[in-house]
Amino acid sequence: MTTISFMRIGSIPKSTLDAFYVQLSDNQKQVYKAYTDVASRNQSLCGKLLLSHLLKNISPNSSLNDIVYNEYGKPEIKNGPGISLSHSGDIVTCAISQTHNIGIDIEELTKIDIEQYREYFLQKEWDAIHNSESPTNTFFRLWTRKEAIIKATGKGLTYAYNDINTIDNLTTLDNVCYYSKNIQAIDNYLIAFASDHSIDNVTINEIKHENIQI
Repeated sequence: MTTISFMRIGSIPKSTLDAFYVQLSDNQKQVYKAYTDVASRNQSLCGKLLLSHLLKNISPNSSLNDIVYNEYGKPEIKNGPGISLSHSGDIVTCAISQTHNIGIDIEELTKIDIEQYREYFLQKEWDAIHNSESPTNTFFRLWTRKEAIIKATGKGLTYAYNDINTIDNLTTLDNVCYYSKNIQAIDNYLIAFASDHSIDNVTINEIKHENIQI
């Protein structure tokens, strides 16, 4: 079973974040302090808050103190479910799976020069971007899939972006099949989910600040 949730960072009261921060381990606090700007700090802290809340409901024997990092830097829950976090702008998302390797990515739709990213796409992906009614939206739709797949592999940037096929929603890396799809848009954000297992109906739910368990 896979659970995907999101939270609006701006909706979380400072008092809630302060109460959650004091519960963090010294190492987790150091990670928080390493961010030099307030926005990145809030994104990081809210991501941990959302993950902590979901673990309490889905895997009560796991906690943030069980987070370890593999040799490629991917966060994992020791002897617990697979996790993936992503944030952009005012939204943080988290996916948890008890059975599969997963990845999630969110991007805020912004005006960018997509031409500078040509080298990251296969020719058929690039053609799909430029032949679409909204090249920018299609760019982000495929880009988030690539990011989600890379997270699902657990091996980070050992794979080149242009090794990943996102047109067919299925790509093979090191003889492992990874499935990807875009799930419902939230406001001005696009989200993609990837897994080493076929993806059927995937939904995402919002966690309101009043329902957060600290």
